[in-house]
Amino acid sequence: MDASESSTPPSRQNTVKEIWRQKPDNAFSPSIHVTETGCIGIDVGGHVIVMSVEKWHALGLLRIAMEKVLAEKW
Repeated sequence: MDASESSTPPSRQNTVKEIWRQKPDNAFSPSIHVTETGCIGIDVGGHVIVMSVEKWHALGLLRIAMEKVLAEKW
C-alpha cells in the first residue's frame, strides 16, 4: 500500500482541511477549518460551529446591525 492509498474506509477518512489555528502546537487552541462540502467550521473550546460561507456572512451582518441598535439605545 503506498501513501495515496488508505486502509481507512472513505466514510471514516478526515476530509476537513484546517486553515488556521491560534497556537499551531496546541491541539486544543481555537481553529478554523473547511469541510469537504465547502462549509466553514470554527472550533473554540471544543465546541465546533459549521455553517456555509453565506450563513457566516449573514451572521456577521446581523451582529453589525445589533451593535448599531444597541449603540443607539445607550
